[in-house]
Amino acid sequence: MKPSILFLQTHKNKYCKHLQKKRLHFFNQFIPRHIFICSFAILTVLFFSHCIAGKNMPKQDKPITIYSCGIDFSLSETLLDHMNNADHIYGSKKLLALLPKHHAQETVIAANAKEQAKEILSLAKTKKILVLCSGDSLYHGFGSTLLKLAPPHKTDKLFNIIPNITAFQALCAKLSLAWQDAELFTAHFQEELPLRKLSGAQLAFIYGGTKFPAPLIAK
Repeated sequence: MKPSILFLQTHKNKYCKHLQKKRLHFFNQFIPRHIFICSFAILTVLFFSHCIAGKNMPKQDKPITIYSCGIDFSLSETLLDHMNNADHIYGSKKLLALLPKHHAQETVIAANAKEQAKEILSLAKTKKILVLCSGDSLYHGFGSTLLKLAPPHKTDKLFNIIPNITAFQALCAKLSLAWQDAELFTAHFQEELPLRKLSGAQLAFIYGGTKFPAPLIAK
């Protein structure tokens, strides 16, 4: 039985090789090899171009993008991509005025910021939202308000946060000051100034507010 099995396997292998040669001959007859190689190269280039373009696109799977504009507003490609993808754009009147023409609905962030933050969280259930903030949105900014009101277990799925520098960081750079040991304060929505902490700090920065503007604090 063994020789017959060996014969059948050998015969089968020879038959398969014969079929492969026949198919290859048929393929070469109708599709010249150089055309096939060129087509394969073009498809490879298109595939990798698509992959690279996909990596450069902003992630749009999260409904709320908080974009920090820093101290010097500029229309980056990232901002333009998020703007064109948004259904609603929130920001100060000044920042909204700097945007080019777009299809999204604009809303000026006003004194009722907390109510507007709740509105954004509600809209995010069905819409894409872009929030523009000056400085860094998470340093006493509107981004902090949104994070406080959002359910803690959903923040990773809700927000795409793009950081930037704040005014005090830019000031330190201008004055060549290292600020890792600085103490930071704000007078926004404060009833009184933290004078004791301010006087005890070796290096302190404080943001002025409506009640305590910078010239008043300096006195």
